[in-house]
Amino acid sequence: MRSPTGELISRIPARNGPSTQVRLILENTTVIVTYYFPFEGSGDQLTAIRLINTTAGIWTITVHGDIVLDGTYHAWLPLTGFVPPTVEFLEPSPYYTVVIPSTMLGGIACGAYNSGNNSLYSESSWGPTRIGAIRPDLVAPGVGVGGYYPSGYGTMDGTSAATAIVAGACVLMMQWGVVQGNDLSLSTYQIRAYLIRGCTRSENMIYPNNKWGFGILDLMNSFRLMREI
Repeated sequence: MRSPTGELISRIPARNGPSTQVRLILENTTVIVTYYFPFEGSGDQLTAIRLINTTAGIWTITVHGDIVLDGTYHAWLPLTGFVPPTVEFLEPSPYYTVVIPSTMLGGIACGAYNSGNNSLYSESSWGPTRIGAIRPDLVAPGVGVGGYYPSGYGTMDGTSAATAIVAGACVLMMQWGVVQGNDLSLSTYQIRAYLIRGCTRSENMIYPNNKWGFGILDLMNSFRLMREI
């Protein structure tokens, strides 16, 4: 690692256990490196780098590999709000920005779009997942969505609003299947397939893709197509 003033930190070997802490000589910055292998939940290697009293400027991180398969690695900054907005990569990529729980297997991952002009919501994360799976599965309205607040009624933006809409669609599917007795064994996998099948798609776009998934949620069309099965 190289600091903005040119001070170097030599290679820190990957090993499980306590963190490695380095105090720079010419600066008041402390660097803490922690390796997790295997990491809980994935079994892969995770390297966490924390800087305290960080010197402003460009920090350069050099990645070494002991056993290299294809040379691919991913790097992320903390979520929005945990670091100043001026902290960023020099050449960031909007892809691979979906996070847990959207990366899980067996769930339904939704992005957000503006239903007013049919544009993708700017804060909606892009796939794929780190292992190459398409994400999101679909998108739902996420701009100017009406809802109730503790103080009354208002509108909200974001994938949280889109997720609530998709969750409501899933509930209606469960009501049709389980409560009304049409499919007592209805599962998340089946609901996901029904929702994907009914999505609205643009003729000018290739699906699935890592921005819009399989298209825009259209619950009525999903129910309509279910009659053909």
